[in-house]
Amino acid sequence: MITVTQAMQVRTSFLFILLLSGISFFATAQAESTPQDTLQILALIEEADNTFPSSLDKALLLNESAYQKSVAMKYENGIAWCFTQKGYLLSRGLARHEEALALYTQALNTNACTPIKMKTKREIGRIFGRRGLHEEALLYFQEVLRYSIGRNDADAAKYKADMALSYSELGNFSEAKRLLLESIDYFSHRSSAYDIFRTSINYQNLADMYTALKNYDSARYCLHQVDILERKQGNHSMTTSANLTLADIYLAEGKRDSALYCLHTAGRLTGAENSASIYNALASFYIGYRADSSLYYNNKALARADRTNEAYDYYSALKVRSRLFQSLHKPDSAIAYLSMAESFQDSILVVRQKRLADILQRTSQQEDQLSSLEELQAHNRQQRLLLIAGIITLLLISTALYKLLKRSKKEIEEKRLQLQSAAQELLEKTRAMEEAHRKIEAQDVKAADDETFRKYNQILQSNIITEEDWNNFRTLFEEVYPDFFSRLRYLHPSLTRADLRLLAVVKMNVSMKEAAKILAISPDSVKKAKYRLKKKLGMEQEESLEDFLQEV
Repeated sequence: MITVTQAMQVRTSFLFILLLSGISFFATAQAESTPQDTLQILALIEEADNTFPSSLDKALLLNESAYQKSVAMKYENGIAWCFTQKGYLLSRGLARHEEALALYTQALNTNACTPIKMKTKREIGRIFGRRGLHEEALLYFQEVLRYSIGRNDADAAKYKADMALSYSELGNFSEAKRLLLESIDYFSHRSSAYDIFRTSINYQNLADMYTALKNYDSARYCLHQVDILERKQGNHSMTTSANLTLADIYLAEGKRDSALYCLHTAGRLTGAENSASIYNALASFYIGYRADSSLYYNNKALARADRTNEAYDYYSALKVRSRLFQSLHKPDSAIAYLSMAESFQDSILVVRQKRLADILQRTSQQEDQLSSLEELQAHNRQQRLLLIAGIITLLLISTALYKLLKRSKKEIEEKRLQLQSAAQELLEKTRAMEEAHRKIEAQDVKAADDETFRKYNQILQSNIITEEDWNNFRTLFEEVYPDFFSRLRYLHPSLTRADLRLLAVVKMNVSMKEAAKILAISPDSVKKAKYRLKKKLGMEQEESLEDFLQEV
């Protein structure tokens, strides 16, 4: 629900938290450090945060300098902050989430104070959220929320907003709305620039949620609140996102001219003609409407991505181009650009890794420095960490070998047969329930005194499709089609569990009538659900959902 522009604002809020809480943390550091030393470290961390994302290289160098000073002073609060910040830079700048998680783990293994570790756990939750693992993200958000309640109301309100985003992605809109409104209630009663900014973000996220629910009047109200807050603060940090949301509303209402105006307004506010994300939005807008304009803006997006060398911008532009050629009924070109999009991000990361080789070589020395520090403070803890790291490495290697050996053609075919059998069992259960219903109605007897009624009612109870049935089906399905669900959730985070179930059934190429029986709904409900899914997946209605899923 947070756009690229908002993500940059959230990064700024992370720095703001550091400035508020970091001073007290650093002021109570170990005896080896002085207030002047700790303020120098804070200044380096602040400069690194301000430098990103315009210069990731410089931000990493500043982070390394802060880390080395912290190690020299045996200052664990500073060490933990540096691990957390470096993880943030690698995650947001290079999408290297696994390395970021490893750094966050190192931060948690220091002797830093609990408030710093709670903020580190929040970043872990945000990584899970960005990867579509919202249930796992909620576990971390709930932990930091429990800690902050009664200790820091501002943090509690912020963590509620984090949780709301995950609940919204999981389809629990009522809980998401409750948490956002509680967060708004806290920040809206305060007048600092940060409080106004947080309130504005919450209203923007609430507007996005209402838009997804097609409650456009409520969405417009929230966007109006964003506008009021922006004017009160005297800036337009959220106006770009508000205009993009308003464009979605106008498109849903068929008001293309108004939607186009909002897109251009969003572009002007971000330096329009410098933003690859705005160009991509405009290119998407014209798909199926004016192919020449769509191609024009897509070329602009690619040119901008070439200047910034941003992998995500390349990836988005190539995805839009694939959709454009698909709308022009050129499937070969569409597939070619889609393949380029899937492989391009990795190639860009390789280029960046070469460019950062010297930096990464220097930062790798951090591990040795930390080992020396931990030998002085907790030798046994270091040994346990090394043992755990070795076990994890062995587990990873064993898992990789197991997956490699497992996927033989014969085993895959066996799993496919088991999957078909599981689907047939779900189908037979539904048929048995329907037959029992018909016989009960034909008997025309009362449940209290009729043995026949009780017999058929027992048949009904024994054939109800349970969550365990679906879990067994999903396990078999993932063995036949690995990464099907995770890939869909990554590309389309708004998909619900019900959506994924329907997509899995459609993937098996069953008829609409059979799909209805497996899902225990009517064929008409299946048809309507497929119509809604095409919208979520960004497909045209005349496109085939079955053909789309063959590529997943």
